[in-house]
Amino acid sequence: MNGGTSDRTGPTYFSGGGGGATVAGGNPSSPGSTTGAGGTGATSSINGTPTQRAGGGGAGKSNYPGSVRTEGPATGGGGQGATTTGTAPSSVDGSDNTGGGGGGAAGSTNPFPNTGGIGGSGVVIIRYKFQ
Repeated sequence: MNGGTSDRTGPTYFSGGGGGATVAGGNPSSPGSTTGAGGTGATSSINGTPTQRAGGGGAGKSNYPGSVRTEGPATGGGGQGATTTGTAPSSVDGSDNTGGGGGGAAGSTNPFPNTGGIGGSGVVIIRYKFQ
């Protein structure tokens, strides 16, 4: 699904979340105070347990005072967006073996290093019927 639409009306800017397998990424709140959540992944029981995969990553926090981060869906493997609260931003990587997107980086005016999370590795499951 598509990612969320960013709010570029200024003077503050808020990002949309990454799209998931079944639900599009969330848009930032209006007026802007939160970033977009990651979209929801798809559930499959091919491995014998219901598991969500391919969740979108949450958008990183804006540097605008009063803004908050929004998390990507943990059950879909998407990573949480970075926050900037006077410490180095920490985006969360997508969960292993889910194909979930990494969380977005924080605003560019933050004085600390600023990188987004790494997407989760995928998994290949081969299903066959023994004869």
